[in-house]
Amino acid sequence: PARDEQEIPQTHTAPQQITHYYGSNHPYQISEDQRRLNAMLEETGGELTPELEEALAITEANFVTKAENYGKAILHYKQMVAAAKAETDRIKAIQKTCENAIARMEERLRDAMILFDKPKVEMATLKLSLRKSERVVIDDENNLPADCIVVKTEVSKTEVKRHLKAGETIGAHLEENQSLQIK
Repeated sequence: PARDEQEIPQTHTAPQQITHYYGSNHPYQISEDQRRLNAMLEETGGELTPELEEALAITEANFVTKAENYGKAILHYKQMVAAAKAETDRIKAIQKTCENAIARMEERLRDAMILFDKPKVEMATLKLSLRKSERVVIDDENNLPADCIVVKTEVSKTEVKRHLKAGETIGAHLEENQSLQIK
């Protein structure tokens, strides 16, 4: 192994839930050393430790190897982020469906209890009861007092950039940087 590969401690192994993503037919074949490095990153939640900082260091001698490994790892993590987002969206849809089902059934049950004048119902496994409560219903926002309106402030970076490009001096500045492209 090259010197840069020896910097990664051999005691770290990829967590089981990540390991299966690096199988032999994975489109981005990642070296064992990169797997260990990824595992170290994952174990720390992506935070840097002195040991991890040293393992992540890129020298001119190891640049090509690390650039390829990092590029593959970055593409892999981007796939994982996309998959996690899709799964989050799927779970949110399930949550919304369940919330809607609850609301519809509660509404029908409440209406039936009122219609049949049954404020309390006891069954073998559960008890149902109605209780008085209040909720605020806004009829016309324009007639509410000013202290009832909350305005949220949001900065439009597009507009800030437009002002800066026009040469205006405002409480911001443009900073040139380099974005990494991986194809």
